Amino acid sequence: MTDSGWEGAMAVAKALDCRGISELIELIGRGQLRVTDASLSDAHVESEPES
Repeated sequence: MTDSGWEGAMAVAKALDCRGISELIELIGRGQLRVTDASLSDAHVESEPES
């Protein structure tokens, strides 16, 4: 991962109150966080509440 990619991922993790990138990836893997293609719409992060 490039430095800019790491910094961007950390910014997303912090914005979602994750403890780090590992937790961010865990949320994505469990389907609790949906990643959208920013080039197709406004850049935003959508999360779904835990069940």
